[in-house]
Amino acid sequence: MAVTKIFPVKGRIGKCINYVMNPEKTVEADGWMYVDGINTVPETAEKSMMSVKRRYGKENGIMAYHVIQSFAPGEVTPETAHEIGMKLAERMWGERFEVVVSTHLDHEHIHNHFVFNSVSFVDGKKYNDDKRNLYRLREVSDELCKEYKLSVVMNPKKSRGIPYNEYMNEKNMKLTKNAIIKTEIDETILTAISRKDFFNQMKKKGYTFNFTSRYSTVYHSAFKRPTRLLTLGDDYVPVNLIKRIDESWRRYRVDLPPQDNLYRQYIGDEPIAGYAQTYVRFITIVEAVRKRPDNNRVAVKYLADEIRKLNRLVEQQNLLCGNDIETPEQLEAYKQGCKDEFAELSEARNILRSKLKTAQNHGDENEERELKGYISDLTGRMKILRKNITVCERIEQKKPEIDEKLQDIKEIYQPEIKIMKGAVNMANKKLKSAVNIPLEKIRPFEGHPYKVIDDEEMNALIESIQEQGILSPLIVRPLENTEDEYELISGHRRLRAAQKAGAKNVPVFIYAVSRDEAAIMLVDSNLHREHILPSEKAFAYKLKMEALKNQGKRTDLTSSQVATKLDSATEIGEVAGESRDKVYRYIRLTYLIPELLDLVDEGRIALTPAVELSYLTEEQQCSLLGTIEVEDRTPSLSQAVRFKKLSQASQLTDELIDSIMQEEKANQREMFRIPMERLQKALPDLKPSQVEDFIIKAIVYYQKHLNRGKDKGAR
Repeated sequence: MAVTKIFPVKGRIGKCINYVMNPEKTVEADGWMYVDGINTVPETAEKSMMSVKRRYGKENGIMAYHVIQSFAPGEVTPETAHEIGMKLAERMWGERFEVVVSTHLDHEHIHNHFVFNSVSFVDGKKYNDDKRNLYRLREVSDELCKEYKLSVVMNPKKSRGIPYNEYMNEKNMKLTKNAIIKTEIDETILTAISRKDFFNQMKKKGYTFNFTSRYSTVYHSAFKRPTRLLTLGDDYVPVNLIKRIDESWRRYRVDLPPQDNLYRQYIGDEPIAGYAQTYVRFITIVEAVRKRPDNNRVAVKYLADEIRKLNRLVEQQNLLCGNDIETPEQLEAYKQGCKDEFAELSEARNILRSKLKTAQNHGDENEERELKGYISDLTGRMKILRKNITVCERIEQKKPEIDEKLQDIKEIYQPEIKIMKGAVNMANKKLKSAVNIPLEKIRPFEGHPYKVIDDEEMNALIESIQEQGILSPLIVRPLENTEDEYELISGHRRLRAAQKAGAKNVPVFIYAVSRDEAAIMLVDSNLHREHILPSEKAFAYKLKMEALKNQGKRTDLTSSQVATKLDSATEIGEVAGESRDKVYRYIRLTYLIPELLDLVDEGRIALTPAVELSYLTEEQQCSLLGTIEVEDRTPSLSQAVRFKKLSQASQLTDELIDSIMQEEKANQREMFRIPMERLQKALPDLKPSQVEDFIIKAIVYYQKHLNRGKDKGAR
């Protein structure tokens, strides 16, 4: 089954093309990239499309079209999806338009992306995005799905329109019954802390829901009859309504880990100091205990009060996580800010109430209606502030209790933790002898940061394996939910060389470790290589940082360039021989677009300027890349700092980027040099710091002498 959608691209084509060609979305673990072009080369597609537009004088309006073709989860392989995508593009637009085709693998459902020029290279006519072409797109997509024996959407459901009188009322800014109900529901979802709280709040407002009848309805005494939720739109039918409530309420939910990982990640380590992280950890434990009472019999009784009041804990967690509150000082500052704003709004509301009385006395209905609206808005905001202040006070009371309970929980689970660690250690000891396993049973480590390049060193390694075999065994771990498949931890180059050498089996050490432990092993085993690129270090440090975080280590992912406290970056730096600040600088490089990161790897952009450029938006980085290619020069540190400041102030434009890059750098200015030996012979009594001033004065004096000679000659 494939679902198709089409969107007009009104901005820069290159931004859309860069998105659909993103290597993080289109490259498989084995390095195969699912990106192709029809009537164009993907890497130069933007230039060729703009060239066609300029040729026919159609550089304005819709620049291109972006089409998405999505398949059901597990229905197709990447190869099949990409093959279908190429055929769809060829049949739909291949005769007249340039098309970039890519297949994204970053979601459970594989999906194709198409970006095609809005102007035909054949006759200069623009693509007509009408219903006829939309239906044809769906028909061609369905035909291809049938050819490949995939399911097809039968009788697709059409979106429900709204009655004409309701449309006209909304157009004339008149609130309809449906609009009022939808507004009430939307506002209540934002403030509700659970499903039960949502329905209680709606009941206080006079609404009652009926999900038991054939058509789910909502009723209010102000209206004559119940309203079917379906008439409000798809977002308001029961299933989607409940989903919206849950997503709004549980904004910072953590997927519950398996029981063993619960011990390792949330109970076995030292308590986390930060407020928000402590709440996330504690609530995860409470939820796991609530959902697995048989595995946590003692903890169920100990955490009975928290299980009963989980909604209130989640409310406190939402406030902490939503405002990045990690210390008591930050909590106090936030609470005081709410109090100050509440006082200001209260004073403003009193003034409006006085004006309202005056308007009522004068019988000015328009003024009265407007003032009531303002007062209502202020009152709504004050309710939220009052609620936030109450939640802050509850956090101040609850946080010490949570810290104490985390320590108690650790003691409750201490026997299980010892058993678990002992089992892991025993497993490691038993599996540390090398064994031979088939190549096809080994999967590359997903997201590993190191590049495997087919260079001269790779050729030498292939020859060595062909002559002597693999001398140093690879390191793997058993893959979860599989019987005899393994994930590679160390030895990606050896694995590639073995594949090219035609080997069937390879020697490996098997370690029964978690993915996070494997990530740390992978990074540490490669950090001391002779040649390692800045981009490899960047993604390696980030991978290890996330693994340490997942294990419950202390970390600070703000990526600041200035050291603030001991954290995982210090630990990474000690292993890699880098400072904590440099670790964070490398991690910042992961925010660069791939093309700029390549320039860092090539040595054309230094580390510190690259870090400053990483704070630019993706669009600004793309614009800078274009200027670098045109001007054939890279930004200096001072230029990079200016770019960052302008970007943070939302003032960085394409014109400013061009202007700054065209400035002459200090090291590009012409210099006139005189050997110091000659100067010392002519000026033996002067110090080096005095020589420059002396020469300038001498030149000025001599120039005056020449001018006087000219004046005498003129007379």
